[in-house]
Amino acid sequence: GIVDTDMIAASAVTPAKSTITGGKVLQTLHMTTTQDVTIDNSTAWFDTNLEQSITMTSASNKVLILSNLYVYLYGNGDVGCAMRLLRGSTDTGVINGYAIQLATSGGAADAQQICPMHHLDSPGAGTHTYKIQCKALATDDDIYVNGGGDMDSTLTLLEIAA
Repeated sequence: GIVDTDMIAASAVTPAKSTITGGKVLQTLHMTTTQDVTIDNSTAWFDTNLEQSITMTSASNKVLILSNLYVYLYGNGDVGCAMRLLRGSTDTGVINGYAIQLATSGGAADAQQICPMHHLDSPGAGTHTYKIQCKALATDDDIYVNGGGDMDSTLTLLEIAA
């Protein structure tokens, strides 16, 4: 015999009856920002306005961080940026570098880029704030987060059951 959806009563599989123990998404937080951030001629880290807090339901659970940073790059020759993920004020060690070759003649160059980042973190109990930062790779590069187009940057946090 087989069991198909016609044979299962509506709402028959409840969380109490489910045998799945780990990997469930317990909560999802999502934000979008269209606020422009300009990084002119600096290789220092700058906030991108992508910042979201999550309160963990269990210390053993994990957080899946998904981010898309929309940047417009301008400079001479090789133009690029890097982005990093912070938990609170602590660098998580997750850095995505984007060294983009835009012009080999040494002339002015510009490009629009969507920079994705994902990371699975084990933050422990409590409330944790995640933030995306960005910086230019060279002092003569300019970066405009959310600038130069109609794309938005996003940050999504998912609490995953252990």
